[in-house]
Amino acid sequence: NGKARQIRGVLYQPNFPVGLSGAPDAQMAVRDLAAIRAMGFNLVRAHLRPLTGEQLEWCDRHGLMVYAETPLAWMNEPDQEKAFQVAAREIKELVEAQRNHPSVVIWGISNENGGFSGDIGDRLLRLAGQMDPSRPALDVSGWAMNIFPEGGWVNETRILRPGSSKAEFLEDNHHYLRSPAGRAEWNILRNLGDPGKMGSYESAGYGPAGGEKMWYDRLASSKD
Repeated sequence: NGKARQIRGVLYQPNFPVGLSGAPDAQMAVRDLAAIRAMGFNLVRAHLRPLTGEQLEWCDRHGLMVYAETPLAWMNEPDQEKAFQVAAREIKELVEAQRNHPSVVIWGISNENGGFSGDIGDRLLRLAGQMDPSRPALDVSGWAMNIFPEGGWVNETRILRPGSSKAEFLEDNHHYLRSPAGRAEWNILRNLGDPGKMGSYESAGYGPAGGEKMWYDRLASSKD
C-alpha cells in the first residue's frame, strides 16, 4: 500500500500427515501460517512446495506476504534446453495459478541450482517478468554464498526487478550452522551482513577453506 516494510520472513516447507504436501483438512492447512503470523513474521517463503489456493487466501486476508517458489531444486540435467523447458513449465504454472493473490510479493524460480545462475536463469527471469511485470523474481536462491561444515560455494544470485528487462546481482546467502549454536555461531548471526563485525566461518570450523575471503571482500565492496 505504498509503505516501506521491513521484511521478517521464515522458510516454510510443510509436512502434513497422510498427504505430506497437502493438509488433510482446512484447519490444519492454515495452522502453521497462523502460528508464523502470531510470532511476528510478515513473510513466508513457501519453500519447494507452493501454497494451495486455500492457504493463499488466508495470507491475503491476514497480511502475510508470500515468497512463492517452484519445486525446482538440485537439478542435474545436462541437456540445457530440456532443463529450460522443464523449469519454464513450472514457473508458468506457478505464476498463472498465484499471480492474482495480493499476498504473493516475489517469485522464486529455483533453489540451489547452480546451472540456473547463467543463461537458463536469464531466460527464466525474462519469462517470469513477461508473465508478471509487477513482482520481482529470483533465478536461484542460495547460490551467492552457501556455508556449512563440510563445504560451500560462492556464486551469483540475480533478481529481476518489477518492470525491468535486465537482471541484477543480489547477495543471497544460505547459512547452515550447528545446533545448538555456540558463541562463534551467535557472533556470526548477530552481525550477519557486516563484514567488519562478523565472526569468521573458517575459524569456527566451517568450510571450504579459502572461500570466505572472496565473499567477505565482495560484501565489503557492495553499495547496497
